[in-house]
Amino acid sequence: MHLATKPEGRIPFSLLAAYGSGGIIPIALFNIAGMLIGLMGNISLGLSAFWLGVIMIIPRLWDALSDPIIGHLSDNTRTRWGRRRPFFADRRTFCCCNFRYHVVDS
Repeated sequence: MHLATKPEGRIPFSLLAAYGSGGIIPIALFNIAGMLIGLMGNISLGLSAFWLGVIMIIPRLWDALSDPIIGHLSDNTRTRWGRRRPFFADRRTFCCCNFRYHVVDS
């Protein structure tokens, strides 16, 4: 069975490129910040490249472990509010409490 999209249902490449171009700046800024952390850590702080690599890989390892677990929980959650909304509500409460603690009490 061949599942090809009919020509009238396809999204034009120009529209795909326009939507995709919105992510260029955030990704570029993230990559520049990562490069600067490496340079500043090595030159200014005198850290070895090995330890900088260890420091910079920790968040990626955490994502590699936590993303599939949270994705599985999110995909298989069935509540009367939907699959994703309870997770957003929990994070919203957590972020508001942290904001109050860090900003208001300072």
